[in-house]
Amino acid sequence: MSIRFAGLLVPGIVQPFPRPSREIQVSRQHFFGVKGESEIRGETGGRTFQFPMLVYSEFNLFPTRESLLRFFALQIGQKVNRNGLLSFINDSGPQEDYPECTLDFAVIRPPGVLHDVAGTLGGKYFCEADFTFRQL
Repeated sequence: MSIRFAGLLVPGIVQPFPRPSREIQVSRQHFFGVKGESEIRGETGGRTFQFPMLVYSEFNLFPTRESLLRFFALQIGQKVNRNGLLSFINDSGPQEDYPECTLDFAVIRPPGVLHDVAGTLGGKYFCEADFTFRQL
């Protein structure tokens, strides 16, 4: 499962993660000398998507270590603090779309960018990264 955010395709595999529910807005009060509580509920709020992803391409998008680092620095870096449609593109099954999402950050995990010596991921370069989005 790859992701597409604000028109940018990030190829790879999103690791399984729970889809969070929207935050609830609730205010509870207990007044002195009164039995019980009062509760005021509002509309639902936003939610945060945090997930690890194995970023790679079978189509020679990252033939060198530098090309994958450049992809993160330039293309993904330009999307930080931007708002747009976040789509999880499933290889089998329907696409999951989440509108009004903001990319908070994307970080490459240690040990960084590695070469696919075995050729199981297309034989080029890959990395594991953590992504955090906030849906408004």
